[in-house]
Amino acid sequence: MMVIIVFFWLFFNLIPAHIASSKGNSGFFIFIVSLLLSPLIGLIIAIISRPNQTVLDNDGIKSGSMKRCPYCDEVIKSKAVTCRYCSKDL
Repeated sequence: MMVIIVFFWLFFNLIPAHIASSKGNSGFFIFIVSLLLSPLIGLIIAIISRPNQTVLDNDGIKSGSMKRCPYCDEVIKSKAVTCRYCSKDL
């Protein structure tokens, strides 16, 4: 019975960690916080935290779905013909 409780406790702590890592934040940190305090507190922290845009942009560039505009250096979709920030043709 105790094994089942520990399994579910760990499982419910992984949910906030996954949410945080999908936002580009440290999933490991949120996992430790929710493990020590509560999965509910970890979930609240993961939901209200802002996305780390730098990490998300770099992941998009590495995957090939995003690229940097050669004129303004903003991250745009790789299929874009015109930059949405500086309106220059690519």
